[in-house]
Amino acid sequence: MTETTPPVGYIIGLDTWRAALMLGGVVLHGSIGLPALGLFVAIDMISQTFRMGTFFGIAGILTAIALAKRAPGEWLRRRLVRLGFPLAFGLFILSPFIWLMRTAAGDIAATDTLFNWYHLWFLAALIAYSTIIYALIRLRLDEALETYLVDLIARKTVRSSTVLLFTAVTSATLFGIAPRIMAATMSDSTFATFRMLQLAAGYLPMFLLGYLVGRVPALKSLLLHKTGTAMMIALAITSSYLIWFALIAPYANSAIVASGTADLRFVAAAIGPPAAFVLILRSALRVRSVPYLVQRVSAASYTIYVLHLPLVVAINLSFVAPWLMYTLSV
Repeated sequence: MTETTPPVGYIIGLDTWRAALMLGGVVLHGSIGLPALGLFVAIDMISQTFRMGTFFGIAGILTAIALAKRAPGEWLRRRLVRLGFPLAFGLFILSPFIWLMRTAAGDIAATDTLFNWYHLWFLAALIAYSTIIYALIRLRLDEALETYLVDLIARKTVRSSTVLLFTAVTSATLFGIAPRIMAATMSDSTFATFRMLQLAAGYLPMFLLGYLVGRVPALKSLLLHKTGTAMMIALAITSSYLIWFALIAPYANSAIVASGTADLRFVAAAIGPPAAFVLILRSALRVRSVPYLVQRVSAASYTIYVLHLPLVVAINLSFVAPWLMYTLSV
């Protein structure tokens, strides 16, 4: 099979992971409109635990690589075009089309809003993150932060576990306070429309971590030199889920199960992405070439992700059999 050499500065192993994480969204969204079967819930938990956070971490690295080759102003203009047009297309074309299909099928939930972010909230998040990075560059705060990190690492006053913990705590804090701020400043209808802002706020630390890893070689070396902490976190999350659902949840009342599951998912969503990001980045750096087919899937994954939802909705609205509908959708 044909293989190609990666461009200078690019981590070609990220092609495989970026495609996998992006297409993982199709696996997740394939159950939209179907009953909440056990496998669908498990897929949702896995996605929340590491997929989106790691995706934003990779996006941060790619941002740093792109900025090393282009002036900030040119990079931001390209970024806004590449993200803005798909977002506008999804919001003003795909969303009304999905609303029309759901309304015609008698889906009462579809009547809440004609223009819905659906899965495209991540585009708005990337636009916001890009604007933040541009502002940091213009204010020269990125250079100050880089100098500060390099100094801390050189004096061995920061460890990889410290970086992972700081990222996790910051994410958890933003995940927690964002909905409270939104509820206090927005009407109920506005809150419902922009509820995905909570995710955009919570995943910002992961994007910034990825950006700093791509910009500061010393930080990348610190995180990848020893990955024991990341592996322990991944094992702890997996064990916690298994113990909870196999040994505790079956014997507890529904209120305790609901509350405990929500708390466990919240913690996993905060501490899981930094650990998964380190492990995935280490594996990506070991890849020297990627088969042509994988490159093509990676190149198409963005388009597939943006456009897949109307087809999924159309298939699942037929409501013939959940497993059959899910298989066809994916």
